[in-house]
Amino acid sequence: MKPEQLHSWQPQATIEQLSDFIQQNQTLMTLLEEAWQKFAATLPDNPPPTYVSNYGEGIDLETVEHFPISQEEMIEFLNHFEKERYHNDRPFGDSIHINEQDWTLSE
Repeated sequence: MKPEQLHSWQPQATIEQLSDFIQQNQTLMTLLEEAWQKFAATLPDNPPPTYVSNYGEGIDLETVEHFPISQEEMIEFLNHFEKERYHNDRPFGDSIHINEQDWTLSE
């Protein structure tokens, strides 16, 4: 490693001081270089593509209006999703059978 490369790390140090530091800490500098090479090998060559969505393209937000859901829309919504909803009356799965007991609650 060159002293100029370390200057941004220790800007108050002179080039001569950094040269002495490098010579006295050769093992540290070698480990630092090897660690950086291993790290750089894991970096992707190309940055991942940026996702661009055309959702809502051409819609002017100033003209968007909101109306409460009508009774007919609510019924249609509930009918549609009620058919897809998983009825969880067996919370422990189909392989577990719960024996019903005649439990009495005391106050």
